[in-house]
Amino acid sequence: MPASALFGTLGIRADASPQIGMGHVMRCIALAQAWIDRGGKVILFTDEIPPALKQRLEAEKIEIRASADLNGDVIVLDGYHFTPGHRLAFQQAGRPLLIVDDLADTDLSAADLVLNHNAYATAAMYPGQRSLCGSRFTLLRREFAARPVRTQFAGTARTVLITMGGSDPRNDTLAVLQQLAACTDLHLRVLIGAANPHVESLRAVPGIEMLIQPPDLPEIMQQADVAITAAGSTCWELASLGVPMLLKVIAENQQGIADHLVSHAAGRWFDLGALHEVLADAGQRQALAQNAHNLVDGRGAGRVAENMACYPLSLRRATLDDARLLLEWANDPVTRQASFNSEPIVWETHVAWLQRRLNDAQCAFYIAEAGTQAVGTVRFDRREGGVAEISLSLAPSARGRGLGAKLIRLGTVTVLDEGLCQQVSGWVKADNRASISAFQRAGHTAHASALQHGAAALEFRSQV
Repeated sequence: MPASALFGTLGIRADASPQIGMGHVMRCIALAQAWIDRGGKVILFTDEIPPALKQRLEAEKIEIRASADLNGDVIVLDGYHFTPGHRLAFQQAGRPLLIVDDLADTDLSAADLVLNHNAYATAAMYPGQRSLCGSRFTLLRREFAARPVRTQFAGTARTVLITMGGSDPRNDTLAVLQQLAACTDLHLRVLIGAANPHVESLRAVPGIEMLIQPPDLPEIMQQADVAITAAGSTCWELASLGVPMLLKVIAENQQGIADHLVSHAAGRWFDLGALHEVLADAGQRQALAQNAHNLVDGRGAGRVAENMACYPLSLRRATLDDARLLLEWANDPVTRQASFNSEPIVWETHVAWLQRRLNDAQCAFYIAEAGTQAVGTVRFDRREGGVAEISLSLAPSARGRGLGAKLIRLGTVTVLDEGLCQQVSGWVKADNRASISAFQRAGHTAHASALQHGAAALEFRSQV
């Protein structure tokens, strides 16, 4: 989808250090990239960040400011050191607040949206809150998301990548290398971040190749026959690339990730026996890699960005139980005036029509909600050439709140993601300035003009 006026300034509050780790800021870079790709601006508000990571952020066109200056149209909070008091203060600023979480073990009621992008996460972990959970929302940076998955696995395997996170405060990398000291036939590649405080102790280990924050990390990962990795966010990067994994839990918050990967045959616990077994079996390496890749498709950051920009809207599939509400909206005088057919709709005709639409595989029909309140509807009917025609309306009580553009945008990205079509087309009466503005703000562009049902109309299309 092209840039949209809905993507304003995203304010991210996160820190990075050898003690905190690099993961919070690094996964926020993925979200920042998706936001910037859609036309927005991103500012990181931080109290602590290593110089090398600062350079990376600046290269990504992410502005850096002190945490005391926090602002933005949408706020993201990522870090275990933030208290409920911190979170409440951010909420009281009056802007939508997304909190990134992994554990569901603290009060997150201040959040408008909760993001837990781990594959094991479910909405049941956050009862009563709107959440984006599971690997559909895994935050992968652009260099991982765009990389083709690995499909070839050599019969002879000896290259092992060891990665214990960007900072590795306990020096678990050295502990793994000590376990591998007798494996002199292996090519051991050690990946560490620029903020790792144990560089000299690792350099002293004989027979290893040291890689300090290499420029093409996905390439390095895909060169490995097997990766021995801490069970943190690096696992999702390896999964997206199709790299077989052996897992080591080095922090309490990693246990859920490791358990999920092992239970889905997408990784194994690290020990010497497992390492030699996996290296000797190309079929097992391929199965581990494929199972892991099935969890992460690489488009999670975009899905999160779209949900944030379109807040407070969410979509659910329409049902027959919505029939009376839909008829009330359809027969509202303002809706009828904006429609190409302005005649009132009768109940029997409406119910028969709705039943046909719901049973039609070429139709996707959604109800838009803000919290628990239904505020609109959007429908897509597939036509020839992979194009779906959009039809939408807002509840009378929802007008004038800027929701039309958000409904068009969220509906479009949802139907494209579900694969009903490759492009969305919408016809608007030429004198309907509000609808024209909504399509433009949603990122659709004028494509054609023609008479529709005897009225001058403009066609807007999403970009492929």
